Amino acid sequence: MAKQTLENWIHEAMIDIDKEKGISMMSLVHMVGQGEREIHSTKFGAKQWTARDLAQLFRHKAESYCQEIPGVQSFCLLAFYEQDEPEARHPFMVSGETDLNGLSTEAPDEKGFRMQGMRHVEAITQLNHRSIHHVLDTMARMNENLMKENLDVRKENREGFALMKDLIAAQALNKHEYRIKEMEFERSTEERKKWLDFAPVLVNTILGSEVFPQSTEDSALLETIADSLSEEDLIKLTSVLKPEILGPISARFEKHFKAKKLKAATATNLLKGKDPADDAAGD
Repeated sequence: MAKQTLENWIHEAMIDIDKEKGISMMSLVHMVGQGEREIHSTKFGAKQWTARDLAQLFRHKAESYCQEIPGVQSFCLLAFYEQDEPEARHPFMVSGETDLNGLSTEAPDEKGFRMQGMRHVEAITQLNHRSIHHVLDTMARMNENLMKENLDVRKENREGFALMKDLIAAQALNKHEYRIKEMEFERSTEERKKWLDFAPVLVNTILGSEVFPQSTEDSALLETIADSLSEEDLIKLTSVLKPEILGPISARFEKHFKAKKLKAATATNLLKGKDPADDAAGD
């Protein structure tokens, strides 16, 4: 159950419908043992009081009264309803002087020694309570700051991981697209080369005259034959042809394969952004 404030109690006392008459006065008393000492009284009628104003007034009167009295002091607020005796009470406590140099007139005897000891114990206890409260409050704020920083770091890690994953996926896609374009270039280059190799033969055959030299036509045929032969076919060919024929043909085949390999390397370097001249120089 939440603690009722002084303002709330005064408000309830001012509008209490269980009382036969309206509220006429409120009085603040200091509890001294079993007795009561009146501190301040306020009558209703001459001024329109609010519960907040009355709460601030009586709290101020109580704190002012016990500011030089050591220890926690008990007060009681009394409500009168046009009667000589109060019909409602509300006790509350106010902390007085907590330092050891407050108003203290203990006698130099056993009783004064006990009173002074009680005052010292109360002051030490209050100091310990304030210290513990300060430590707990500091730890709570530190834990709150650590939790907030931890949440921020985890959020940054998630965002960084998501960004890295997107970059890796984009890089993989670009690499795949680059490889497709590279294969398309190689295929188109090979097709153009075949048509260019067949061009001398086709042109001479269609026109019926030697537009291209016979050597060019022969070279195209030999290169076409070399591209169509596998490694096993070449081995078989060496066992069938005579040495005087195999020698020149092998030389032509070797020259064709070297030129083909050089062209392929040049095309690859171009795709990779290399300068063929630098690559030939060994850079």
